[in-house]
Amino acid sequence: MKLALITDEVGQDVEEAIRLGLDFGIRHFAIRSAWGLNVAEFEDAHLERLEALLETYDVGVSSVLSPLFKCHLPGGPDRPHHDPHFVGFSRDPRDHLDRVGALAATAGRLRAPVLRLFSFLLPDLPDLPGLPGLPDGISAPGRLPEAAYAELARIPGAMPPGTVAAMENEHVCHIRTLPELQDFLGERGEGFGAALDLSNHHLAGGSVDPTAMTPHLVARAVDLHVKDRRDGRYVPVGQGTFDWSGILRRVRDLGYDGFVTLESHLRGDEEGVRASLTALRKVVTA
Repeated sequence: MKLALITDEVGQDVEEAIRLGLDFGIRHFAIRSAWGLNVAEFEDAHLERLEALLETYDVGVSSVLSPLFKCHLPGGPDRPHHDPHFVGFSRDPRDHLDRVGALAATAGRLRAPVLRLFSFLLPDLPDLPGLPGLPDGISAPGRLPEAAYAELARIPGAMPPGTVAAMENEHVCHIRTLPELQDFLGERGEGFGAALDLSNHHLAGGSVDPTAMTPHLVARAVDLHVKDRRDGRYVPVGQGTFDWSGILRRVRDLGYDGFVTLESHLRGDEEGVRASLTALRKVVTA
C-alpha cells in the first residue's frame, strides 16, 4: 500500500502540501483543487505549473479527484448543494458532461492512475451544514436511477492508458454505502474501479466494522480514503472511533496494494493533518 495526501487538505499552495508530505515520506499526491481552482478548471498554465513542481520534488500524482457527477441528473432539481470541500466548479450537469474528456486528458497528462468520480446527487437530500459537524446516520434511497447509466457507461472508455475511472461512494449521492458500490460494480460498473470511503459509508448509516471491506469490493479498489470521526465531528486520524489499524490490516490481507489517501476534512488545521499522517504512516507501514 502507498500513502498519499490530498494537497488541498493542507491548503491551496501545492508546493506547501508537497513539502509537508515529504516530511512523512509521501511520494504521491492527490489533486482536487489548487490555487483557488477546481482541477476541472485547470488550464495549460496550471498544469505546467503543477508538472514543474512534481519534477522539482520528484513526486507523482496518485489521483485526480475530479468533481464529475457530484451534481444533479440532467432534468433534476435546479438547487445548489453547498459543500465546503467542493471548490469552484459548476453544478450544472451539462458542464460535467462537457468536462469528461478534458479531465481524462488531465489525468493522462499527469500520469495519474486514478480519476475519481461520483454517482449524481440525491434529488431530495437537504443541504448539509458546514464541516466539521456533519450529522451521522443519514438515510436516503441509494439506488442509482436508470437515467444515469447512459451517462456513466461511456466513462471507462474515455480514460487514457494507465488511468482507471474510480467510483467513490458518497453519502449525498446515489451510491452512498460500500454495499451499494459493490452492487454497482457487479451489475453495471464494468470497467470502473472503486474509491472506497468508509466514513461516507458510515454517514449513510453503515457499520465501520472492517468486514465492510469485502473481498469482491477490495478486488476492484484503487484508492482508499481515510478520515476519522468522534461525537459527530472530524478529528485527526487515530483520535476517533474508526479502527484504521484493523481496517488496513483487513484490506492488506485481502491483497490490496493501492493508495491509502488522507482526506482528513481538517482543512487549514496543519497540526491535525500532521497528527493524522503520523498515525496513518504507522499503520500503513506496519
